[in-house]
Amino acid sequence: GTEYAATLTKGSKVITECNENIEDTLMKVTTEQGDSIFKSVAVDESKGLFYNSYSVKVVTNAIQNTEDGYVLRVNMPGAIGQTKDGVVNNNEVNFELNDFTAEHEFVAYADSNNYTAIIVIIVILVAVLGAFFYFTKRKDG
Repeated sequence: GTEYAATLTKGSKVITECNENIEDTLMKVTTEQGDSIFKSVAVDESKGLFYNSYSVKVVTNAIQNTEDGYVLRVNMPGAIGQTKDGVVNNNEVNFELNDFTAEHEFVAYADSNNYTAIIVIIVILVAVLGAFFYFTKRKDG
C-alpha cells in the first residue's frame, strides 16, 4: 500500500522530498532568509486489527517579510476523509502555504480497513463451523 511521503515546493522548485522522518525533515526547512517555515509537524498512525487511521498536522510560523507560494504535498496511506485547508486528490493532499502573516494550521485525516484480517477471521470461523458439523454428523452416523 501507499506510505507517507511529503514534498515541499516553491513554484517549480522542490525544496525537500521525504518519505522517512517527515517530521524532522520538514521542521528543518527554512525560508531564504533563514526563518523556520513550520512551527510544528505531527504525523500519526494508529493501526488496529480491523481499522487503521492516519493523520498529518502542520502549523506554519508567523514570518515577516517572506515570499508566499509554498505548496506542501503529502501522500497518505488510506483514503483521505477529512482535511483542513487542503485539496484532496486520491491519496494525496495539497496544502497551499500562502499567508505567513500569522500561524496557520493544516490537517488531513485518512483511514483504511484491514481486509486481510477480516478475511482470515471469516475463513477460520468457517473452518471451525465446518469441523463442528463434520464431527457432530460423524458421531450420529
